[in-house]
Amino acid sequence: MKTIYKYLLLSNIFLIISCGLVYSQDTLGFVSDTYMHAGLKKYLARDLNGAITDLNYSISKNGNNYKAFYYRGLSHFDLGNYNDALEDFNKTIALKYDFAEVYNSRGILFKIQKEPDKAVLDFSKVIELDPKFISAYMNRGIILAKQKKYEPAIEDFTKVINLDGNNVDAYFNRGTAYHDLKNYTQAAENFSAIIRINPKDTRAYYNRAIEFFILDQEEMGCADAKKALELGMSEAQKLLTKYCE
Repeated sequence: MKTIYKYLLLSNIFLIISCGLVYSQDTLGFVSDTYMHAGLKKYLARDLNGAITDLNYSISKNGNNYKAFYYRGLSHFDLGNYNDALEDFNKTIALKYDFAEVYNSRGILFKIQKEPDKAVLDFSKVIELDPKFISAYMNRGIILAKQKKYEPAIEDFTKVINLDGNNVDAYFNRGTAYHDLKNYTQAAENFSAIIRINPKDTRAYYNRAIEFFILDQEEMGCADAKKALELGMSEAQKLLTKYCE
């Protein structure tokens, strides 16, 4: 009986040691993930420096934790440390090339750094990886519109609307693109769509008033300008003075 007991005891020790060896390897990943989540929590709480400290430790325990690099990149980005952010985004991509979110974030960074062509490539990559990634269509569309590539920009804004029919920003951007194409009727229709979604959207009334005035529909333009003024847009008074008095 004692012999069996000793054997079981030795067996248990062996199992504990063996599990310990395996667990010690897993512990690095566990600790890395724990600090990664802590860093993310601090990032969301806007404790950006605290987030970076936790994410640095996470990465020190697991240099392949792509999410830790990504969240650290976001923290650097929000602090304005764009070079550090870009380095972390690039590292994230090296570790996880099919992680759509990081391309979107890097695209925004390229946009800020006035590299629109690189930004468009990144937003296009996001869409390739995730065809329902709304912000990538929106971001790409905005850049294309600023490059006066209005037709493809409108296609991107339309895609956003197809994915989210209540996205007033997409209607606003599409309406603005139509305006720049001198398609004032289509522009007015997009601003009307915003008003149907949110009857108190001041900018929609103001912009639609401008379209109506261009289209020589002064009565409707005056009504919209008056509504915009009632909702608090002081600039609408200039339209009222010019067209309605």
